[in-house]
Amino acid sequence: MSFTFATLLFVPLAIWAAFRTKRTVAMLAGTVGFSATAVVNIEAIQFAVQPYHLFGLVLLGRALLDARVRRTVRLRRRVSVVLLGLVGFWLVAALSVAVATPGEQDRFYMVAQLGHLGFGIAVAWALSRLVRTPETLRVACRGFERGAVFIAAWGVMQFALNGLGKEYPQFIFNNSIGRFAYVEGQDLGVAGLIRASSTATEPSFLGRTLVIALALLLVRHARGAVVERRWMVGGALVVLTALFMATSSTGLFGLAVLLGAGLVGGRRLRVQRAAAGLALAAAMIPLVSPALTAALIEVTLNKSQTGSFLSRSASIEQGKAAFAEHPWLGLGWGNLTVHDLPFKVLSNTGLVGAALLVLVLMGLLAGRVVPEHAGRLRPDLRALKLAVAVSVAMDWVAGWSYPYGDVWVVSGLLLAAFTFARPRLDLPAEPDDAALAAGAPLVRATAASVPVA
Repeated sequence: MSFTFATLLFVPLAIWAAFRTKRTVAMLAGTVGFSATAVVNIEAIQFAVQPYHLFGLVLLGRALLDARVRRTVRLRRRVSVVLLGLVGFWLVAALSVAVATPGEQDRFYMVAQLGHLGFGIAVAWALSRLVRTPETLRVACRGFERGAVFIAAWGVMQFALNGLGKEYPQFIFNNSIGRFAYVEGQDLGVAGLIRASSTATEPSFLGRTLVIALALLLVRHARGAVVERRWMVGGALVVLTALFMATSSTGLFGLAVLLGAGLVGGRRLRVQRAAAGLALAAAMIPLVSPALTAALIEVTLNKSQTGSFLSRSASIEQGKAAFAEHPWLGLGWGNLTVHDLPFKVLSNTGLVGAALLVLVLMGLLAGRVVPEHAGRLRPDLRALKLAVAVSVAMDWVAGWSYPYGDVWVVSGLLLAAFTFARPRLDLPAEPDDAALAAGAPLVRATAASVPVA
C-alpha cells in the first residue's frame, strides 16, 4: 500500500465533509471524474482507491449510522421498485458469476467487477436516502457541475502543455496504479496532437463526465437569474473546449444526443435558445485549430477505419454469440468485455438481468414528483432525467461504465428527488446535523399528514 499527493488533498476533505450531509454529497458529486487519481494505491491487488470510492464510503457510513435514515425514511413505491430492481440485477450478476466458467477473464476479475457494480448501487441507494430536501439536491448538482468545470479546465491545461512540449505534472491527479492513469501515447497521428484525458483514465470517460455536466448546466440554469446564466455560459464553454480536446467519439456522440434533445424538445424543457447557443459554440470551437479539426474528423467521420472501431465491433459480435449460447444468465458478470450496453448485459447476465435493467431504466426516466414539490424541483428533475438519458445513450454505443461514479450519482440524485417529494417528517427544511448528532429528538409525522405512496 502506498500513498500519493492526492492523499494529502482528499483525506482531509473527507474528514471535513463527513460531518455534514451537504458537504458529503457535494464532494462525492464533484470528484466522480477523478478516475485516474489514487488516494491510496494497493499494489497487492493492483487497485487504486479513487476519491469517488473515498467519499462514497463516507456517504454510506452516514446512511447506515444516521438515525433519521434508519428510523423514519420510507421510500415511494416507484423508488423502491428501482432499488429492488438494482439489487435484483446484482443478485443475478452474482449468480451468473457463481455458475460461470471463467473465459476471457478469471474469476477474481469477475468478482472485482461485481464489487464495482455493488458499490455503485449502494451509492445510489445512500443518495436516495440522505438527500432529503431540494436545497441538498441543488448542492449536489452544483458540486457535480463545479467538479466537471475544474477537470475540464485541468484538461485544457494538459492539452496546452502537451502541445507546447512541456512536462505535465501527472503526479498530482494521474497517480493511480492502474495502467491507464496517464497514457503518454494518446497520439492520434494527426499533427502530433495528444488527446486530453485530464483526471480521467482515458478521454472517453472524461467525455462522459463532461456531457453529463453539460446536461445539468443547460437545463438547471437556462431560465435562472443573471448570475446563473453567466455560470451556465462560462462553465459550458470551458467544458465544451475540454470535450473537443479529448476528441472522444463517445463524448461527441453524447454531445450530439444532448444538443438534439435540447433543440427538438427544448421548448418543453424551456432551454431551446440555450441549446442553440451551445450548438453554435460547439460548431465554432474546432475551427480555432486546423489540427484539432483534423483530429475530430479522424474520430468521427473516419471512425469506422480505426482499430478502436474494429475492436468494439468485434466485441459486440462476441457478445451476440455468447448470448445465443447462454440466453438466460449469460457467461457471467465481467466474463466478457462488450463495447455496447445491450449485449454487455445480455452476454453477461442473460435475459433475466436485461429484464431487470429495463425495469430500472423505466422507473428512473418515467418517474414524476407530486404537486407540492413540482415547481421547486422541475428544473433539477428535468436536468437529472436528461443527464441519466444521455449517460445511457453514451453507454449504449460504448459499453456500460458501471465502475465509474457518474451514472450512479445522477441516478441516486434522481431517486432522491422522487423520494423526498412526499415528506415523512415534521422537521425543518434542512435539519441541523450537529443537533441531531447531539441527540435532538425526532418527531414522526402523524398518520393524517403522510400521503399514501
